Amino acid sequence: MSDTLHSIPRVDGLGSPVARGRTAEIYAWQDSWVLKLFHDRMPREAVQREREIARAVHESGLPVPAVGDMVQVGERWGVFYERIEGTSLLASLSPHPWKVVAAFRDLAILHHEIHAHTVPGLSLLKDRLAAKISRALLSDRDLKTRALDRLAHLPEANSLCHGDFHPGNVLIAPQGLVIIDWIDASVGDPAADVARTLLLAGGASPSEGRFRSWRDVLRHIARWAYLRSYEQHCPGIRERATSWLPVVAAGRLSEGISEERAQLQTFVHRHFSP
Repeated sequence: MSDTLHSIPRVDGLGSPVARGRTAEIYAWQDSWVLKLFHDRMPREAVQREREIARAVHESGLPVPAVGDMVQVGERWGVFYERIEGTSLLASLSPHPWKVVAAFRDLAILHHEIHAHTVPGLSLLKDRLAAKISRALLSDRDLKTRALDRLAHLPEANSLCHGDFHPGNVLIAPQGLVIIDWIDASVGDPAADVARTLLLAGGASPSEGRFRSWRDVLRHIARWAYLRSYEQHCPGIRERATSWLPVVAAGRLSEGISEERAQLQTFVHRHFSP
């Protein structure tokens, strides 16, 4: 596809989306492409940023879809991506939960591969996280101050970090695993990115609390398999990620996930209250 901006006047002809997420819908398109059409609350600048990041990451050699044009559909902005035939790692686990160990082992290997890359021109992870903490839904302003102070003392690095790495953002394709959804990518300490994955996999306190259901047991197994595999490539990552987890949880509170809010607030209060 050419490097141009197109305008599609009506969304009606796109048919039904083949997938939906928190920020966008995916529509099948012609010539082996899909259209990732963002919700109207997503500004043009944010969509443009994702496209630029995705192109840079694709050029790095990581297994990610090729990137096409940016488009406008009514009041919404979208980006064309190479169509990847396959299902997400998350969807593959629904009928086969016993495969969770192998899936999260592969997830860790792929995550470590991401962190072995550097992509120039990306924003700093610590800057993005500081902005999130500043917007976080915390009633006590002092908690934000303490979280930001803790963040300031955590390590700097220049590794590529995905920012939202979980099984739903990894596709199982004929050519292997393919990584999607790079809108939150940045450069920083890989341990912060690992902490984010742990948070997504198990909630605010992944190593605390009792198992209330078989899903809690699966989450525990998933985190264990992921960390065990990542540690084989990077000894000490568990302790480093643990130091990042409270500030990553504080940043997560800015994302408005209502079903997580109470647990996240409890965890943040526990770590940053005097």
